[in-house]
Amino acid sequence: MVCYITRFTEEAFASLICIIFIYEALQKLVHLGKQFPINMHNQLDNLTLYTCRCSPPANASTDTLHQWSNTNATSENIRWDELTVKDCKEFGGVFEGSACGPLGPYVPDVLFWSVILFFTTFFLSSFLKQFKTKRYFPTKQQHV
Repeated sequence: MVCYITRFTEEAFASLICIIFIYEALQKLVHLGKQFPINMHNQLDNLTLYTCRCSPPANASTDTLHQWSNTNATSENIRWDELTVKDCKEFGGVFEGSACGPLGPYVPDVLFWSVILFFTTFFLSSFLKQFKTKRYFPTKQQHV
């Protein structure tokens, strides 16, 4: 079987692997974009006014009330402003404010730096691929 493997087959298989890795990286970037959306409506003049706070739900569901009773808590004795994002979700709280996304506070730096890392890695690998064929690394030793 090895005698049937040619340079063309080897290059086609390497290209397929390359496409799969690039596709998975792009798919993860799209997932990060959905999980950590960027707030596109920011105005730098109002930057100190942007907040995202946890507040009690207007109409607590029966599941929320049941969880509150399991922890001996009520809407009045929970300090909603001091809860973390995870705790706010567990207690059935609602995020309110101009810096809130659908799942909690905006975290725009995650997607931004992921995109920068993606393109930097791509361009660095392209540069190094071309660099190996430059005169700095000759393929044959020259005798003087």
